[in-house]
Amino acid sequence: ENDQLRLEHQAMQLKLNAVEQNLIQLSAASANKEGEINELRFNEGLMKEEIRTLQESIQSMQMRIDQGANAKSEEMIFLQGQLENEAKSKAEMQGEIQTDEGISCARPG
Repeated sequence: ENDQLRLEHQAMQLKLNAVEQNLIQLSAASANKEGEINELRFNEGLMKEEIRTLQESIQSMQMRIDQGANAKSEEMIFLQGQLENEAKSKAEMQGEIQTDEGISCARPG
């Protein structure tokens, strides 16, 4: 009976040792996974910061593009106005020249 108990005791001790070894391995794997998770979280933070920076850059570029487009639009309107004024001036000058020529032609020499 004592021998039987000793054998059972040894078997239980071996099982306990095996379970403890498994626990140690699982703890190590868990710590390793936690390290990986922390690294992934860190990388995620870096990526989010990079995305924010890129979004700000894109927004800034879009504002400059819009400002440039508005400036071009204003410049085009200004230039168009200048061209119209020049065309009017030329038309008026041509009208005066034609009128003067008409007068000089109408007068006997």
